[in-house]
Amino acid sequence: MRTRNSAATIEATLTSVRSQTIPAEIVIVDSGSTDETLRIAGPLSDRVVPIARTDFTYGRALNLGVEAATGGLVVALSSHCTLPRQDWLELAADHFQLSTLAAVSGFPLDSAGRLLSRARPVTWSDVEIDPGWGYSNHAGILRRSAWQRHPFDEQLIACEDKEWMYRVMEDGWTVLVDPRLTVSTSHRRGAGFVSLYRRVYREHRVLAELLTYDAPGWGGLAAQWWSCLPPSSTRPAWQRRLSPWRAVELAGSWHGDRSGARRRHSATGAVGIHRRAGQS
Repeated sequence: MRTRNSAATIEATLTSVRSQTIPAEIVIVDSGSTDETLRIAGPLSDRVVPIARTDFTYGRALNLGVEAATGGLVVALSSHCTLPRQDWLELAADHFQLSTLAAVSGFPLDSAGRLLSRARPVTWSDVEIDPGWGYSNHAGILRRSAWQRHPFDEQLIACEDKEWMYRVMEDGWTVLVDPRLTVSTSHRRGAGFVSLYRRVYREHRVLAELLTYDAPGWGGLAAQWWSCLPPSSTRPAWQRRLSPWRAVELAGSWHGDRSGARRRHSATGAVGIHRRAGQS
């Protein structure tokens, strides 16, 4: 679990792990918290691994945490996320009876935005539809042996989980998405509009550098705004379409895609796999 000034949320997160139907070792990787994070986390965790703020990257912190953990299965969990059910770890671990499985994460929808009713593997066609769909380090479980073969990229400014997923899939491993393991990502909006925009921008800039896909123009942005609505059983389409949060996310993704595509075209060597999703 990566932490930095997570005092407001970390107790609930750690308590949700300690309340699971199977026990877990908890390793905290802290990048210089100055609030009460470590005081709260200390009694609820097994080990704290410090990393200097100047040395922090998402991938480096994850590599330190996985290296410090002792189990064959390792969960990456955001300090802002609570596990929504007490059998979350048990359900996730059960999937690893499949010997080729590298990782499992939860998501309520498939890559095309349709409700998922059961677990299924991520395919390159999914990446083609939505390169940000699939394994996520906000709440995902991975096999240590897959990580040993493919550590996280320590240079990326975002999407270290997606880049890792692409590499393990290229190597023949399977990655699953199980809707029962969905963990809320509401913390992404909790920091406000500016923070959300910057986050989405970074993610899409990296994705557009990793994968060869065409960045959308104004027409593509308009089509996304009109058609790609988040599902809701209570809010009408016009409310979802006019959500300011959604507008910020669309703006961040549009600018990030275009910036990443420009960087990819001008670079002498691309980041990551640099391939067209969907090819085998």
